[in-house]
Amino acid sequence: MGWNYRVCQYVEAGETLFAIREVYYDNDGTPQMYGDASVEQWETLEDVRGTLDLMRGAFDKPVLRLPEDLKS
Repeated sequence: MGWNYRVCQYVEAGETLFAIREVYYDNDGTPQMYGDASVEQWETLEDVRGTLDLMRGAFDKPVLRLPEDLKS
């Protein structure tokens, strides 16, 4: 199973919101589940920069709608 960061759209209390999430895929590349994305703390500045670069890549992919597209 692979993963990447994706921009996800969801509705909470009647309001449409967007968030970057870690999305996990099955062997066929189909999104299966998601988790929170965090940049709270890393061991090196380069690790933080690398994570933010991966998160920026989420904007190059289609927005996923939760929960229709994925399981939590």
